[in-house]
Amino acid sequence: MAANDSDAIREIESMLESLSEAVETRDFRPRAEAVQTAMKAARINPSDRNRLWGQYQSLWEKRRQHTAQRESASHAKYCDWRDRLIRLEILPDTIDAVCMDSDDWNTIGNKVGTARAELREIQNEMKADNSLIRKHRDDLYRRAQDAFNNINRAQNCAQDAQARVAARLLNESDSAVSSSPIRDAWEILKANSAQMRALYLRRSDRDLYQGAMDDLWDRLKAKKQDAHIEWRQRQESGLRRLREALAKARSALSRVEANISDNEDRLSTSRSDEYTTRVEGWIAEGREKAADIERSISDLEEKISDAERRLEQ
Repeated sequence: MAANDSDAIREIESMLESLSEAVETRDFRPRAEAVQTAMKAARINPSDRNRLWGQYQSLWEKRRQHTAQRESASHAKYCDWRDRLIRLEILPDTIDAVCMDSDDWNTIGNKVGTARAELREIQNEMKADNSLIRKHRDDLYRRAQDAFNNINRAQNCAQDAQARVAARLLNESDSAVSSSPIRDAWEILKANSAQMRALYLRRSDRDLYQGAMDDLWDRLKAKKQDAHIEWRQRQESGLRRLREALAKARSALSRVEANISDNEDRLSTSRSDEYTTRVEGWIAEGREKAADIERSISDLEEKISDAERRLEQ
């Protein structure tokens, strides 16, 4: 045996030791190929070759066992993540059904938000895990991309449907502000505004429809203010008429009381029974008229007080 054969053996033994350290790493295959190349090139007697080859085969067996264990562990994780991604892939069908059969828009938004959070969680778990084998990782990343696209489609479906609801609410509100009594329009606008706030809208749609609803509120408040001004003007006009009527009634009462006083003076100086009877009739008639006027004054004063209280509110 040549003197350098022992050097070759030591070199190969060192390479096998390095290969043993790489059984669970990506460096195993290139190091194994290097060992094979060295063994083919070396001039080694059969017994040493068999011994070294046995060590080499033993390391390959460990490598196969490690690979099998890794594939088994990878497959278990793969199956879990795959099943979770499959559930996300069918989300659009669920959203389509809800869009057609329900007005519970919060449910739709929650479904999309939950799905997106679930996908983000899966992706973070996959990034943090280095135990997946390549075929499993590639398939999962493809499924994750499909799920991402499907969630976006589901979100677009939901938001398109809810934008149509927002348009309907806006039209109803505009019609109410334009033609309904203010009190009724106020209740309709209040209810529709609350429903619109609960919709799962794109930001651009939310800004558009919320801005339009704000404009309707401004119109309705202006309409209410105008109506209040008109009401106040009517109240003030009515109050002026009541006060004028009260002044006339008081003036009439004064005249009637003066007439009664004059008749009482006539009665005191009456010289005949016939005249006395006539004057007494005038006095009785005057007192009845005065009583009627006093009742009218009392009624007018009450109406004036009510009108003044309404204007003070």
